[in-house]
Amino acid sequence: MNKRILLVATLLLLAVLLATQAVAPAKASRPLAPGTPPVDYDNPPVGMNDVITADDAIITGSLCTGFDCVADEAFGFDTYRLKENNLRINFEDTSSTAGFPANDWRLVANDASSGGANYFAIEDVTAARVPFKLMAGAGANSLYIDPTGNVGLGTASPTARLHVNGNILANGYVQELSDRNAKTNFAAVDGEQVLARLAELPLTTWSYKNENGVRHMGPIAQDFYAAFGLGQDDTHLAALDVNGVSLAAIQTLNQQVNAKTAQIETLENQVDRLEARMNALEGAASPSAAWLTGLVGALVGLFAGMALARRVR
Repeated sequence: MNKRILLVATLLLLAVLLATQAVAPAKASRPLAPGTPPVDYDNPPVGMNDVITADDAIITGSLCTGFDCVADEAFGFDTYRLKENNLRINFEDTSSTAGFPANDWRLVANDASSGGANYFAIEDVTAARVPFKLMAGAGANSLYIDPTGNVGLGTASPTARLHVNGNILANGYVQELSDRNAKTNFAAVDGEQVLARLAELPLTTWSYKNENGVRHMGPIAQDFYAAFGLGQDDTHLAALDVNGVSLAAIQTLNQQVNAKTAQIETLENQVDRLEARMNALEGAASPSAAWLTGLVGALVGLFAGMALARRVR
C-alpha cells in the first residue's frame, strides 16, 4: 500500500514539473541598438563588454571612464573623469532629415602621437578643422569674460567690450564706428585754436617699458588730454581723437595757405601794373629822365637785395 502511494506521488510531481516547463514564459529580449546583431543571452560570447540599458542610468557617486580607471578611484571633487592616454569626447549628430542640423563636434585633449602638443581643443569634425585651441601653459586670464559680457585678453578686469592687455597685431584694417546716428552733442571746432595748441604739444620718441629696442613717436596721453580734453581718460589715446586733431589742423593750415596764396597773387598783380607804368614812363621820358628812372630802379633793387640778404642770414 505504501509503495503505491509513493509511486502515485512521484508521478504527480513529475507531471507538475513538466506542466510548469511547458507554460514558462520565454526570456524577454533586450532592445538592441540599430545594427547590433542578436545576442543569445543564455549563451553569451566570451568577453562581451557592452552594456545596453533601455532606461535611465543614474549614478549617485562619481564615474570614471577609460582604460586606466582603477578600483577605489580617488575622485576628489570630480563628478566625471576620463582617464587614459587618448582622451576624446565626440558629439555625433545622427540627424538625417533635410533641414535639421547634423554637424559633428569633438572635444580633444592633447595630440595622440609621441612628441605631439599639449592642448585642449574644440574640433569641427564635419569640416575637419579646429576653430578653438587652448595650449598648455597659457597665461592666467588668457581669455576672460566678465558678467557684463566684456572680454579680457590677459586681464581679469576688462573695462571695455574687448580689453587687451598687450599689443594688437591686425593683418587687416580696424574700423571705428563714426555713424552720425550714433553720435550726439555736436559742437563746432575752432581750427585756429586747435592749430595753436597742437603747435605747443610736446612730441617725443619713446619705448614702452615692456619693449626692447622698439621706438615710437608721438604725444603723451596726459599732455594730449590737457591740451584738448578728448578721450576717456588721461592715460590712453584714441586713434579717432588724434586723427580728429590732425584733420582740424590740416584744414586750418589749408585755409591759411589759400589766404597767403591770394595775397601773393594780389601783390604779383600790383607788381605787374607797376612794371607796366614804369615801362610806359621810360618810353615817354627824355634821356635824362630815363637815366634818372634807371638809377632809381637800380637803387630800389640794391636795397631790396640787401634786405633779402639780411633775412637769409
